[in-house]
Amino acid sequence: MIRILTAAAIAAAFVAGPAAAQTLRISTVGKSAEQVQTEIRAAARQACADAFANIPTPLELQSACRRDVERKAETQLKAC
Repeated sequence: MIRILTAAAIAAAFVAGPAAAQTLRISTVGKSAEQVQTEIRAAARQACADAFANIPTPLELQSACRRDVERKAETQLKAC
């Protein structure tokens, strides 16, 4: 069975509501836990950067966005 972690990046929900949320897919096949964690962090960073690209926002809000996305992705990973 091929395992794919689907991280619903709720980053855009901080800015524009659920209609603007992104879905990111991260394959877990043949990867170590560290590799998956690195990809989750990178995807969360990119999703939140995209969500706040044209909006001046405090770094605390961007950090909260990344933590939220990472937490949700890790929850999905544990459920697989």
